Amino acid sequence: MECRLIVAGKQLSTPLTFDKLIELWRAGAAKPFEEVECFVEKELGPAQLEEVAPYIKLKENLAVIEYSLKIGSGKTSAVIVCAENPEAALGEFRKLRESQALEPRSIAAPFSELLKEASQNNYFNVRGIPVLEDALKEAAELANDVIDYYPRGDARKVLELLVKSAFLFSTLHVLWPLSLGIFLDLLIGNLPACFMQLRLLVETAAKALLVDHEMKFQSDVFTGVEELEKSLRREEAASACATSTSRVLRKLSEQKLVDEEAAEEAVKLWNKLSGEWAHFRGAFIRTRKALERFGDLPSFRYVLPAGLGEEDSEDLRELAECVARARRLLRTFYSSWLKLLEEQLPEAAGMFERR
Repeated sequence: MECRLIVAGKQLSTPLTFDKLIELWRAGAAKPFEEVECFVEKELGPAQLEEVAPYIKLKENLAVIEYSLKIGSGKTSAVIVCAENPEAALGEFRKLRESQALEPRSIAAPFSELLKEASQNNYFNVRGIPVLEDALKEAAELANDVIDYYPRGDARKVLELLVKSAFLFSTLHVLWPLSLGIFLDLLIGNLPACFMQLRLLVETAAKALLVDHEMKFQSDVFTGVEELEKSLRREEAASACATSTSRVLRKLSEQKLVDEEAAEEAVKLWNKLSGEWAHFRGAFIRTRKALERFGDLPSFRYVLPAGLGEEDSEDLRELAECVARARRLLRTFYSSWLKLLEEQLPEAAGMFERR
C-alpha cells in the first residue's frame, strides 16, 4: 500500500509503503518525515520540523501523520497518509484534531527520549555504583519470582482457579505489574515510587493469602475480597478504632498461615516502607537527613527522570535490602498458599512448582 504526501495543497506519491512507514515510525517520530523531506522542500523550501500529530491504527493498516513545519514565510504542515481509503482516514484525523482529542507533540525533545536516555545511563552505570547493580539485580529477581508463582498448564484450568483465588489473581494483576514497575522506576531514578510499590506489593500478597484462607476457594475472588473488607470494618466498629495494616499482617500468624517471626517481619517491613517513604512526615525527615549529609537534595527530588549517583548509595542499598526482604516474605506466603491449595484443591496444586 503506497503512502501519499500532502503538502502545499498537493497530493504526491512517495516511496513509502505502510510497513516501511511503521518501521520508520518505531525508529523515531521524525524518521518518516526524513524519508520524504526532499519532496517537502521541493515544494516549500527549507523546512524546520517542530511538532507531530500521529493517528495510527495498525490492525486497519491506517496511518495519518501530520508534521508541523516552520518555513521562511511562517508555519505550515505536511501530512503523510497511508490507508485503503485515504480520504476517509483524513476525515477521521481532522475530526480528532478539531475536537482536540488528538494534540500535536513537540518533536524536539520528547519526554520518551529523556526516559530512554536516563534508563540507559542508569542501566550501564551499574559498574560505577555497585549498590545500583545490587538494587537492579534484586528488582529483576523480584519480577522473576512473581513469574515463577504463575501456574503452568491447561489455560482453561488456570482460568477456573484464577477467579477463585485472590492470591493467584493478585499475582497476575497486582504483584506482576508492581514488581515490573519497581524495576522500571529504578531505571529512571524514581526511588520513592519503588518503595511505595513495594509497600503495596507486600500488603496485597498478605491480604490475598488471608482471603483464600477464609474462603477456601469456594467463591469467586471478588466476593472473598469484599468479605475480608467487611470483616475488617466489623473489627473497627467493635474496637472503636481503625484496624491497622499491622493488625492485618499479624493475622497471618494467628491463622497459622505463617509463623510469628514471618508475620512480624512483614509488619516491620511494611511499617518501614510506610513511615520512611510513603507518609508525609517520613518524606520530609529523609529530605532533611539528605541535606545534613550532602548539603544538597538527592537527584530524584529535583526532577525525573534522574541519573543515579554516589549520593543515592544509601537509598539504593536500602531499596536492595527491602526488596530482598519482600522476596523472602513472598516465598513464605507462596509456600503457605500452595499448602492451602493442596489441602482444598489437590488436583489444581499440580500446576504449581513448590519452591
